[in-house]
Amino acid sequence: MSKTERFLHQLHEHAPELSIAAGLARRFAAMIRGDNDAGLGQWIEDAMNSELASLRSRSQP
Repeated sequence: MSKTERFLHQLHEHAPELSIAAGLARRFAAMIRGDNDAGLGQWIEDAMNSELASLRSRSQP
């Protein structure tokens, strides 16, 4: 495992929301490239049901 991979592994262990964000970003990029058939609707649903949705509500006044 490379130094970068070890760092990312440790980072994702300590901040699982980063893993979720990274997964959503990869899926969105795949959707844009046309590699993902799940579609935008499923992606939005998954994003809204993720831990990241709660971060948005905490950041708004």
